[in-house]
Amino acid sequence: VSGESTRKYAIDLFQQHEKLFEFKFPRFSYRYKYEDGEYSTYAPFSQVAFLPGSFDYHPKKGYNIGMTNRTKSVIVNDFVTPSTPRDVVEVDILYKEDASPNIKTLG
Repeated sequence: VSGESTRKYAIDLFQQHEKLFEFKFPRFSYRYKYEDGEYSTYAPFSQVAFLPGSFDYHPKKGYNIGMTNRTKSVIVNDFVTPSTPRDVVEVDILYKEDASPNIKTLG
């Protein structure tokens, strides 16, 4: 039919995964709980779990949005070894954000 036009659509893929650490710099550690109820000191914290994007600086906004954390998941392992003391009954996984002094126990 004369005068009809074809409609064209553009569809963007919607990403459903949550950006867990987008504006955070997380670190992880652990501590032991012993049979007598006492806790060990904290083990050293890990390096920051950070995966940057590509450089994307906007002068009007004043920041590089490529520096947001693109980490989708973190695997924490190797905190129980053959040298772990025999009287350890629990291991607490610890979480800390770089900008905060607060340490949280992941349960």
